[in-house]
Amino acid sequence: MISKKTNAISAIGLSLFLLVGCNAEPAVTKEDSKVVAVEAVKKEKGVEYSRLSGTLTPEEETIISFEIGGNIKSLQFDEGQFVNSGDVLANLDRRDYELQLEKANAAIQSSNASLSAAEASLEEATNGARIQERTQAKLNVDRTEEAYKNATADYERMKKLFETGAISSQALEGAKFNYINAEASYESAKLAYSLIEEGVRPEKEKQIKAGVNQAQAGLLNAQVSKEQAQLALAKTSLKAPFSGVITAKLASIGELVGPGAPVYKISQIDTLRVLLPVPDYQIAEWEKGKEVSVDLYGEKKQGKVSNVFPSTNQNTGTISVEVEIPNKDHKWFPGQVVKAETKLKEQVGLFVPIEAVISTGTNNKPYVFLLQDGKAVKTEVTIGKLFDNKLEITSGLSEQDQVITKGADRLFDGDSVTARQNEGTNKP
Repeated sequence: MISKKTNAISAIGLSLFLLVGCNAEPAVTKEDSKVVAVEAVKKEKGVEYSRLSGTLTPEEETIISFEIGGNIKSLQFDEGQFVNSGDVLANLDRRDYELQLEKANAAIQSSNASLSAAEASLEEATNGARIQERTQAKLNVDRTEEAYKNATADYERMKKLFETGAISSQALEGAKFNYINAEASYESAKLAYSLIEEGVRPEKEKQIKAGVNQAQAGLLNAQVSKEQAQLALAKTSLKAPFSGVITAKLASIGELVGPGAPVYKISQIDTLRVLLPVPDYQIAEWEKGKEVSVDLYGEKKQGKVSNVFPSTNQNTGTISVEVEIPNKDHKWFPGQVVKAETKLKEQVGLFVPIEAVISTGTNNKPYVFLLQDGKAVKTEVTIGKLFDNKLEITSGLSEQDQVITKGADRLFDGDSVTARQNEGTNKP
């Protein structure tokens, strides 16, 4: 029994040994060499670009509305259609405004008639009545003058007779009284004649002239009313203030609209604008007239800086720069997001691809791996600016150093590596 049990245990142990032995991997005794891409460091010209994005806006955009109220009779254009400056976009029902113009014309005719009548009255008062009164007044002057001369001569004669005692004092006083009355009548006649020569009686002339002035004012008011009616009638047609594209149709035919109610939105898109948020440290490189390449889904257009706004956004630390983009073909539209690129500066120095530089935190200095004797050697560097996906190296490298550009992110200092020039992809 013991012998059989021992044999069974031995058989099980042998089976386990063979199973383990068949599945065990061989021990690694030599480190594998990693394949990397290498590039010789050399002096070259680096170009610094600014790449930003923004939303297209029209050069000019406005909401078009009627200045007067009424029912919309027609809408001539739909969204997306191009219009020229002065094109009639919409019309209101004109009937009410045509009636107002007819009333204004009738008021002018009535005012003209009233003015003619008032002027005729003034003419009659100042010319017709004056001739008749002048003749009568002149006769009265002549008559009173003759009476005055006779009374004067009689009074002088009576004074001489009184001095000789030929007449009484009562007779002298009677002659004096006649003389005084004749003189007064003569002076009164001359005054009346002079007033007629000067014109109609003041109170009558004032009354007649007031009527003429009133008629003239009525005519002027009627003429103003006509001009207002003509202007209102002209405003029943809504015209495009500039050439552009209808970007919104905001009213319907038959709708009753008041003054200022929106009817269309029109945008001038021959030229578009984009506002770019430029970091304030770059703003010295941006100036009016600077060329900017603008990209929309792979299509590029050349724009120019049209304005640099003199204020910094306190939240983002950026300064707004406006770029104008020609769009005569009308292929681009407001609201689309574009990418903008412009060259800031060029600089000669040592540059390496950005993926060759490794940085593990703010407290650790950036480093690269150099290929030396088949090994990856960790080398600390000081970096400068980024120039078109290449980093400027200000210290730590020399010309002709062999820097690992692909695969550096999976290396450790001292790793064995195999270099492949111009390697496009990392290989294990």
